[in-house]
Amino acid sequence: MSLHEAIREAMRAQGLQMPDLLAGMPQRDRSTVYRLLNGDTRDAKIGTLLGICVALEMTPTDLLTLAGLWTDSRSGDQLDIRLRRVFVMLQSLATPYKVVAVTQVERLVETWRDAAEGLLTVDDGPSG
Repeated sequence: MSLHEAIREAMRAQGLQMPDLLAGMPQRDRSTVYRLLNGDTRDAKIGTLLGICVALEMTPTDLLTLAGLWTDSRSGDQLDIRLRRVFVMLQSLATPYKVVAVTQVERLVETWRDAAEGLLTVDDGPSG
């Protein structure tokens, strides 16, 4: 995925349009941002890239990892990168949905942890 595709993907995940992105940037050069998002330039200035990251509420490392331009030292595992991407999408949810999502993820992790520790067997799992 290219840098402009990664930015567009992050915008889409957060429901942002170009005016929203520009409004969230501390300093903005509209023409540079448009050129970057259209794929007309591949070499964004660091200030532009940082401004976009501020507006997207993500780190430059996460954005560059999403674009495939950086191997995240936390993990080069694609599943970890996908997981961080999903959490970015969860962060963009409205608060009531975010509460439900966090509660469900916490319960899932607790159940799996208990199963891994032998405290829970498959038969003891939640019943539907």
